[in-house]
Amino acid sequence: MVLRGIQSVNARFGFEVGDSILRAFASNIETHLTHGDRLFRWDGPVVLALLDRADEIEKVRMQLRRVLDVRMEETFEVEGRTALIPISAVWSAFPLMPPLVAVIKQIQAFVAGQGCPDPGPLADGRAAIAHQNEA
Repeated sequence: MVLRGIQSVNARFGFEVGDSILRAFASNIETHLTHGDRLFRWDGPVVLALLDRADEIEKVRMQLRRVLDVRMEETFEVEGRTALIPISAVWSAFPLMPPLVAVIKQIQAFVAGQGCPDPGPLADGRAAIAHQNEA
């Protein structure tokens, strides 16, 4: 999941606000996770989720749409002013199948396609399920 607009928030309000937005987004996602699901910060405005699901990929994508296609807004205090900042994300879902390296390459290609820098290789054992949604 790549959060939109974080770079402009960082430029205008500072990295602390951008990081707070990322944490608020991740907290919202965590409320929808089930036992066995894991959430990881990748690099920059990217959050990865490893979802422990036996369902077919299309069913998982439908579940993700219900959570991720909802526009969020967060209010932040910045230099004595209140700012209402919209939060939205572009996301993609990949079935987790061997080899893990191929899945990581898919994730890196998705992230790069969103204009984010290549974060480099993930540590072994980390993976993600992230369905491109151009909403």
